[in-house]
Amino acid sequence: MNTSRMLFAMLIAALAVPLAATPLLAFAQGADPAALEAPTIWQELIPLAITAAVPILIYFGKQLIPILPKWLLPVLAPALGMVLTLVVDAGAGGDIGIVMGAVYGGLGTWLREMIKQLNGALAGGGA
Repeated sequence: MNTSRMLFAMLIAALAVPLAATPLLAFAQGADPAALEAPTIWQELIPLAITAAVPILIYFGKQLIPILPKWLLPVLAPALGMVLTLVVDAGAGGDIGIVMGAVYGGLGTWLREMIKQLNGALAGGGA
């Protein structure tokens, strides 16, 4: 399997996590599976959008404010995910919750770092 196919497969697998996390969390909290409504496509895409938007926002934030300390970036990811979730929940009437927003924000940054580390390791330069 070549490098690009492996990275693509890992990316698809990691993006499937937000889609599965919300119903699993509801079930773990004691929700009746028969009473759960089927989510709309927009409700399914919101976690993916937050997961993708957070690393992009952090990248542009680093470009606009280059003096941001590196230790602040891992804190910004969940915080941005929480803020984006609050905005989406208020605007679209969603019910994701800020905790899941923090998870989605952190997942996006973790995914970007994982791909960066894999690219470095596969190129032979180390991580």
